[in-house]
Amino acid sequence: MACNNGKTFLNSLVPFPGSTADAASYLINLTHYTCGGRRICSLESFPVTADLKYTVQSIDQVGDGLYDMKLLATGTVSYMPYNPSCPCGSCPVTEPIYAYLSVPVTAEAAPTITPGQTICALNGVSCACNTSSSIDITAAFSVAAGA
Repeated sequence: MACNNGKTFLNSLVPFPGSTADAASYLINLTHYTCGGRRICSLESFPVTADLKYTVQSIDQVGDGLYDMKLLATGTVSYMPYNPSCPCGSCPVTEPIYAYLSVPVTAEAAPTITPGQTICALNGVSCACNTSSSIDITAAFSVAAGA
């Protein structure tokens, strides 16, 4: 996975049911590949964690009353790297993450973005040593229409 070294990719962005023109909530799924393809140890005592914040980059009209809001999701992911000479006994690592999102909105005014919960899991865990070099990040956020 060296070509994906330190990159984060958006897999999906889905609105939650019940969203309205004034308030919508979204679920995103990201995959982060560790810097240098570093292997991660799967430990309950040190779970993989991430935090995200969202910044509006631009809002572009794409139709009558329809807009495309470009969001930048930034934050960090923390994990315990795998060390073959001392399995799962290394020091924790924190890496920066970012992803660009394209979110549909119905107003040109800058909305309020509220981060929700973020959960993480190792992606493609190797059975032999219970390690991986990529992380699935699932997060929620809400968008309230601007004034």
